[in-house]
Amino acid sequence: MKYPQSLTSVGRQILVPTAIMLLALAAGCATSQTPDSRSFAFWPSYPEEPRILFLAAYSSSADVEPPRSKMDEILYGKQEAPPASITHPYGLAMWHGKIYVCDTRNSSVEILDLRKHQMQLMGTGDAGKMIKPLAIAIADDGTKYVADQQIQAIVVFDAADHYVRSFGHKDFRPVGLAVHGNELYATDFKASHIEVFDRTSGESLRIISGPGKKPGEMYGALGVAVDNDGNVYANDILNCHVQKFASDGKFMGSFGGQGDHPGTFTRPKHMAVDSDGIVYVVDGAFQNVQMFDNQFRPLLYFGSAGNHPGAMDMPAGISVHEDDLDLFADKIPDAFQALRLILVSNQFGERRVSVYAMGHLKAGHSIDELAANKDIVQAGTSTRPTTGPGFPLPEPQQ
Repeated sequence: MKYPQSLTSVGRQILVPTAIMLLALAAGCATSQTPDSRSFAFWPSYPEEPRILFLAAYSSSADVEPPRSKMDEILYGKQEAPPASITHPYGLAMWHGKIYVCDTRNSSVEILDLRKHQMQLMGTGDAGKMIKPLAIAIADDGTKYVADQQIQAIVVFDAADHYVRSFGHKDFRPVGLAVHGNELYATDFKASHIEVFDRTSGESLRIISGPGKKPGEMYGALGVAVDNDGNVYANDILNCHVQKFASDGKFMGSFGGQGDHPGTFTRPKHMAVDSDGIVYVVDGAFQNVQMFDNQFRPLLYFGSAGNHPGAMDMPAGISVHEDDLDLFADKIPDAFQALRLILVSNQFGERRVSVYAMGHLKAGHSIDELAANKDIVQAGTSTRPTTGPGFPLPEPQQ
């Protein structure tokens, strides 16, 4: 499965390094590279060119904190407190080396500080206490906004993770959040619309969409994302499609629909859009993430049910992060150029928070350098029906 050749300029920018590599190989100019003997999980599978690489997973503080040294055991004894677990994650985001995870069962946001190798909690004190956090969005200045459906509010924390304030209103049921500039976009599940706030004052500015099945209407608004141009994407868990709006609320189009084949959805949850305009949609029933370009055309999927590295188990949250790739440098093969991180939360299983990298082969490197990994995810994909979820997404029709 490949990215389609008919991609927009955004997609073609991703394909340029691959095209350069192929030309170099055809001319006999590619340098000889030694295959990497380590195992990696890629999507699509070998022999297709890899686009998504599974990097790491976290389920408790033990996955973040370093093991105790012999000196610590001598000084403090061998008895250790049990690790703090991530129990029921939903929305998540990353900022400055920290992964913020909304845990609906722990009634808090867990902070996985990958640089300091420690796990902390946010929103457990009397001020800013949460009950059912479902989504988090982080502004460029580090301000965090957490949607709590139970307390009918958006809880605000500053760059140092200290509580600032809360805002909302009666019958407000926020389940999804996105930040763009000075505006905060919140999907309201009960009202089936998107409410736009001034993120500084908390003032409600406008409403986008409303309940219904007509174009531009929703039943069960859940995920929301905003691209660099201010266009708003929102998915509808009951109508099973994604709709696109201009920042002023004008309906611009939709894609998806209820189904059991690629390009459709059964249980769409959170969504994200990256700096190239690629849209990512989590489906809890398909147990994967589908990717679409900004013209609504399907690109590929990654993830699947199973026990293989990178498998998903009732995924719910997703976030795309354009920084902190250095934290995973030792997990990326030399032949692969990682462009950004993708974080996915799983409500069950051993990988409650999974981290992937999106990218492409580097110029001068070949797919055969990764041949040792050709079977690494087969167990999770080969047994799925070829007409149902998990089958490679088709190239769009011209």
